[in-house]
Amino acid sequence: MNRDDYLNTCATLLGRLIHEIKAHNAIGRFDINSVTEDFLVPIVRTLFDCPDLKNQNQIQQNFPAIDLGCRTSRISFQVTTDASSDKVETTLANFCEHGLRKDFDSVYILALTEKQSVYKAKSLVKIISELGLPFEVSKHILDVRDLLQRLKNLDT
Repeated sequence: MNRDDYLNTCATLLGRLIHEIKAHNAIGRFDINSVTEDFLVPIVRTLFDCPDLKNQNQIQQNFPAIDLGCRTSRISFQVTTDASSDKVETTLANFCEHGLRKDFDSVYILALTEKQSVYKAKSLVKIISELGLPFEVSKHILDVRDLLQRLKNLDT
């Protein structure tokens, strides 16, 4: 296989995963979301250089605000099928409320479906300003397209 074949395979399989998540969620089957968190660990570990990335829900059941975290690189991720402004606001507010800044310097929202095209809610802007961490909507809210762009930039 060559580089293009690998990229095409990755795009196909990630696209299939996203489609399956949407289909399962449509019939009320949400367990695929939790399984996907574990599936994403090695992918996100590589794409974001997080050598010790772990599913935080395995450390503590229903870990607040985030699902994946690397205390070495101090990067965290909320993995969600809801990429609405309200969900982002809630995640960032919970991140602050639970004092996660002491363990993590950044938080990403990773949408398993699609992120919104625009995030301009005044309440979201307010939460971001109070976060105490760099958070740029265009950089810190991701979906599968962003993962594939990062994957495309890796060496084969």
